[in-house]
Amino acid sequence: MLDYRGEFSAMRKIGRIIAVSASSSLLALGGIAGGTATAHATSATQVTSCLHNWGPQLWLGITPNCTSTGTVYYPAQITIDLNPDGALSSVLTPIIKNLGGLKAIYTLSCSVSGNTVTASGSYSVSATGTPTTTTLNLQKLVGSPVPNKCTITVTDTTIGYVTNLTAMNTFNIQDDVTAITTLPGAIWQKAGVTPSKAEAAICADDTNNGNVGTVIAAFTCFSDLANYWSATGTGQFVHNGNCLTNSGNVASLQPCSPGDLSQYWSAGTYRSEIVNRGAAAGMACLTAPSHANGSRLTLAKCKDASNQIWTAPEGTLGTGS
Repeated sequence: MLDYRGEFSAMRKIGRIIAVSASSSLLALGGIAGGTATAHATSATQVTSCLHNWGPQLWLGITPNCTSTGTVYYPAQITIDLNPDGALSSVLTPIIKNLGGLKAIYTLSCSVSGNTVTASGSYSVSATGTPTTTTLNLQKLVGSPVPNKCTITVTDTTIGYVTNLTAMNTFNIQDDVTAITTLPGAIWQKAGVTPSKAEAAICADDTNNGNVGTVIAAFTCFSDLANYWSATGTGQFVHNGNCLTNSGNVASLQPCSPGDLSQYWSAGTYRSEIVNRGAAAGMACLTAPSHANGSRLTLAKCKDASNQIWTAPEGTLGTGS
């Protein structure tokens, strides 16, 4: 039975931003078994793009062509495609023959652990056989495999020295920025019934929607942001840009660190336990010792017990590292 004492409002200070039922927002754990997640059947969505059209002309040096900016929420992967209209070879032939090529310069501003983290970089296409796309490693650039949101600005430039105008037909310089996003959901388990006999559930809750160091506790599912986790393709669970971590057999929120097994999880032998890959022998299952609100989640021996059976968000595309 859930604990329905009066401290609910005192313990939860964030708004009920997403007003949907707990059960409607939850996805199955299934694909996390063995460390390989089943991706959502989704394609990359466009974040921003820009297009600059040129006719035959003579130029020398570096010419900014276009700049575009867009924002994406919960990205697991961001890709920049330079000149995606397929005309790159005809564009590059006269440019590369003489000097340069095409360059995309990008800046990122992402929300991670309650802070704004920025990063910048560039890549060039200097030969007709060079890949026209680059995928940004969000973990390396901003410290999280799934930031809460990112704003990206991309500027395209042309580096060249063209004298053969007959080779210069009208062409487009273009970039297309796309992202694969996660579908955040709750990590939850059944918790008996309410006093009115309705089925109840508790969630792995980040009390007050906090950041690094927060202890993860059982709490009645409200489908608010404190309950929402993104699952990466490597088996991490990310909240506010940080990872669900085994901290001495207590679940907590810590900065994501690639290769740290205390932050990597898989499905268990029995039904749908969430098993920590770096836990000490016999102490690997995420466990709710009590269904009382505010009870810390721990790691314990897997026993196929009801307080170790969870439903969690499905893994999404993106490396998570």
